[in-house]
Amino acid sequence: MYERIPNNISESIHLFTVATNNPYFTENKWIIRDLFEKSLLAKHGCYSLFDIQFEILSQIIETDSNRRKYLRRKDHFAKAIVSLKDTGAPLERVKLAQERLEFMKNSADATRLFLSQLRSIGDGIAWWFINYDRAALRLLAEHDYIHAPQLGAGLYAELWQCANLAAQGKPFLLNSVTNFLRFGDITVYDKATDSFELIEVKAGQSQTRRTMRQGKQIALVQQGLETGAHSFPDVTITKVMCKSPLLTYIKSLERVLEEAKHEFASSRVFGEYLSFCAFHTKKIIELPEQDRYRAMDNIMNRCMSVFKYKNDLPLPVMSNIIPTVTFSRMLAPYTIFPISSELRFALMTGEFFILSWLNISGLARWLEKRGWKTKIASLQDMLPNDDPFQYIPVLKVKKGRKETEIGLDILALAASEFWMPESLERMIATTLNEATRSGSFLTVKFPNIGKCAWD
Repeated sequence: MYERIPNNISESIHLFTVATNNPYFTENKWIIRDLFEKSLLAKHGCYSLFDIQFEILSQIIETDSNRRKYLRRKDHFAKAIVSLKDTGAPLERVKLAQERLEFMKNSADATRLFLSQLRSIGDGIAWWFINYDRAALRLLAEHDYIHAPQLGAGLYAELWQCANLAAQGKPFLLNSVTNFLRFGDITVYDKATDSFELIEVKAGQSQTRRTMRQGKQIALVQQGLETGAHSFPDVTITKVMCKSPLLTYIKSLERVLEEAKHEFASSRVFGEYLSFCAFHTKKIIELPEQDRYRAMDNIMNRCMSVFKYKNDLPLPVMSNIIPTVTFSRMLAPYTIFPISSELRFALMTGEFFILSWLNISGLARWLEKRGWKTKIASLQDMLPNDDPFQYIPVLKVKKGRKETEIGLDILALAASEFWMPESLERMIATTLNEATRSGSFLTVKFPNIGKCAWD
C-alpha cells in the first residue's frame, strides 16, 4: 500500500529546531523521558499497562490545552499589532508585540511536537501490543488524524469502559494515546482466541448517519484484522508472511550514535547500497565554524561514496527529523528501535541529526549478482492526491517468468529503517511466491525474531 514519506528536510529542520529549543519543550522534556522509561517497564510486566496509558493521556490533555492557549494568545497579539499600527503607537511597542506573537507561535509548535512525542510513546506500546505486525498497524492507521481527546462525556465513557476491561483482566489500549490506532476508541486483546477487537464507545444511545458509517468502517477493519485481507473500492490489500526475519543495520546505527556523542559525527557506508551519518547537534554547533564545515564535508563526502558511478540513481535523502515532525503510517517509531533506551530517547528529542542515502542502481547491481534480473523505472515527481493506492514503481525485479516491482515507498522505508539489502530480497521472494489476483496489493509481514528484532 502506497504511503508517501515526506522529505522536505529544510522545512522539517526549521520546525524541529524552533520547537525543540522552545522553553516549553526543553523544560518538559523530562516528562517524555519518564513516560518512555515506564512504557519499557510495562512491556516487561514491571509497570501497569493501565497506569502508563492514563499517565500519557493526562499529559496529552494538558499539552493540548496549552497548545490552544498559545494559539489564543497568538491571535490576541496579532490583533494588538494591527491596533498599535492603526493608532500610531511607538515602533518599540509594535516590535515587542511582534516578538511576543512569534514566541506564542513557536510555543504552539513546541506543544504540537510534544504531543507527537507523547503519542510516539503510545505507538511503541501499540507495536508490541499488536505483536509488531506492521501490516495490521498500517491498516489501523488508515484513517484521518485523530485530534487530542477533550474532557467531556465521550472521554468519560471511554474511561469507564477501560476501567471495566481492566477489572475483567482484559489487556487493552486506549487508541487516543497513539498515532497508529485510529479506528474505534479502544483496542482489546483476547488471550483465549489470540485476536484483537475494536470497540467504539458511545456516550449516548442515539444513532446518526455518522455513527452508522463509523460502525461499518470498524466492521471492515475488524474483518481485515481477522482475515489478513482488507478490501477497498478498487483494490484488495492482502497480508503475506515472510519465513525469514527483517535484517537491518540498526546495530551499526547504535555504534554510529555512540561515536557521534564523543566525536560530534560518525558514518557508515555499506558497499554500493546504503550509507548513513549522524551528527551530535550540540557538539557540532560548538565547533568553530571552519572546523564544523570541514568535518561535515568529510562525513558527507564519505557517505556520497556509496554512489560508485556518475549515473547511479539515488533515492531522495532521508532524515530522522522528517518522521519525527510528520507521522508516517509506514515507519516503526524510534521507541521500539533495538538500541539502548538512552539513544532512543535522544533520537526522539533531537539530540542527533541523521541522514541516509540509498543507491537504487547499487541495489539493482547487488540483486543481479544474486541471480535476479532488474530494470530501473523512471521516477515521477508528483502523485495525484485523490488516489491513496497509486505508487511510484522504481525497480522491476524478475526471476524466471515471475516479476514484481519495488515502489518508492518501500525504498524510502528501507533507507529510513536502515534495512539490509537481504530484507528487500526476502520481500521480493515472498511476493513472487504468493499467487495473487489481478489488481491486488500485498503487504509482507516479517517475523519479529533475531538480533534485528524490534524491541
